[in-house]
Amino acid sequence: MSFQFENSEPVYLQIINHIKSVLASGEIKSGSRIPSVRKLAADFGVNPNTVQKALKELEHEGYLHSARTSGHFVTDDPEKLNELKTKNPEAVIKKFISDMFGLGYDNENIIESLKKFL
Repeated sequence: MSFQFENSEPVYLQIINHIKSVLASGEIKSGSRIPSVRKLAADFGVNPNTVQKALKELEHEGYLHSARTSGHFVTDDPEKLNELKTKNPEAVIKKFISDMFGLGYDNENIIESLKKFL
């Protein structure tokens, strides 16, 4: 897994956002088992406790559920997963705009840059 952490927010939140993106994209299907905490920790290059914290939050939010000895599974609730498709782009856009402002761009520069790439 190629994943670059940023210093702007806690690592566990970045893991949450990454997993939400994967779920929103349909890369992991409803009801599927996700990799183990240890596997995810190795993939992300972080402590398993950090991954556990992220998964616990995703479970609290209703995107995952756990079976005691079987691991974590994606929710079977299609409405919950569709919610990610509407919320996730907004979060990505807000982050993009914030990053662009951090580079010194204003609204007009951001729009012009987007037009070039679209």
